[in-house]
Amino acid sequence: MNHSPAKIGFLQALGIAVYVSLFAFAAWNIGEWGRASGIDMPEIAMMIIMLTVFIVSANICGSLILAYPIMLFMKGEKKEAYTAVAYAVGWLLVFLALFGIIAVSIS
Repeated sequence: MNHSPAKIGFLQALGIAVYVSLFAFAAWNIGEWGRASGIDMPEIAMMIIMLTVFIVSANICGSLILAYPIMLFMKGEKKEAYTAVAYAVGWLLVFLALFGIIAVSIS
């Protein structure tokens, strides 16, 4: 099953956009719950948690964006691999612009 790089890039960027949205929503709700519950953590614990979350998140995003292009690259389809990454980055910029427009319009 061979899909166009534009479609693959769109689906990869959509996956990142959904992941980031769900993560932000969950983090915000956890923060609100923590403040309402009066939970107070030491700063070092918060730093450890945030850095660990960052690393896990970077791995998830890297896998979503790079797994398929790496597979293509390893099969010798280098142009297709680069094109898929370029489309994914392009679509991510489109999603970023849409999120920015939405954020400005609702604030």
